[in-house]
Amino acid sequence: MEYRIQVRNHWWFDAGIVGLYFIADQVKREENYDNIDLKFDTESLTIYGGESEDKIREFWNIVMKSWHLCIGMYQLNHKKKNWNWLCMMEAQMNFL
Repeated sequence: MEYRIQVRNHWWFDAGIVGLYFIADQVKREENYDNIDLKFDTESLTIYGGESEDKIREFWNIVMKSWHLCIGMYQLNHKKKNWNWLCMMEAQMNFL
């Protein structure tokens, strides 16, 4: 079973797909979805594995809920001269 999101070759949409990948990876680690695998390449973001379609759907629903609650931004790391994706959930923002 797999769910695939094709890249759109449009910078705005593709940046959103990259953001979804980072959020999905974070949810996978924090919620212990060891049976779900993520693959991101130049063609698509693919979520696959799980015992059933329901497990992938359950995982995807958590990812989408997290995406809507996420306050994300890119932060420039001047020492490494690269950009880092920061995603803070609303609850984490309350501590700042």
